[in-house]
Amino acid sequence: MNKRLLSALLLALLLCPLAALALPEDARVPGGVAVIPLADGSAPPPVAHFNGRRVLVVKDA
Repeated sequence: MNKRLLSALLLALLLCPLAALALPEDARVPGGVAVIPLADGSAPPPVAHFNGRRVLVVKDA
């Protein structure tokens, strides 16, 4: 039983980072996420602001 538990935990630990790499779905609701194209991939990353605060900008592969 300990081998099964250890195997399951190891598998879970290996799969967790894969889920973290995916970009969130576009959900434009209060508290949601808006995925908005800002520039093509060859340009340097743009800087974006919302309500005077800088927001996260990531490259979508």
